[in-house]
Amino acid sequence: MTLTVMRYGVGDAALLDLQTAQLTDMTATEHARLSAFAPEGAAWSFWRGDVLVGCGGIQLVRDGVGEAWAMIAAPRRAEWGALLEMGRGALAMFPARRIQATATINHPGADRVLERLGFQFEGVMRGYAADGGDAKLYARVS
Repeated sequence: MTLTVMRYGVGDAALLDLQTAQLTDMTATEHARLSAFAPEGAAWSFWRGDVLVGCGGIQLVRDGVGEAWAMIAAPRRAEWGALLEMGRGALAMFPARRIQATATINHPGADRVLERLGFQFEGVMRGYAADGGDAKLYARVS
């Protein structure tokens, strides 16, 4: 079955069966707020039939700089290629010279996805994560 891309709907993130690493990246309060999560900027949801596989987006944080975010369930292996291709397309269309993203230290899968999307590791931000842990900063500069 192919994936369908739709505009993000308020609360879509609450429908995700999040990966363990993503759940540990959130505080209980943040997880409870997913049903009302309405991101600013461009955002999309990726569906396999009536199952939400992931959602993500980019919001402008200041002139020429965007912040990318994503929450992804455990997609089938065959869906990774499609998710990466959709992500690359969204990044290419976004009008910013720099798009940045963060990945917590305890989520090495996020590092691989960001690198496959063309992001480069820039450094560690100590105490940045929701739980007070460290996070890695990645950026894609055109």
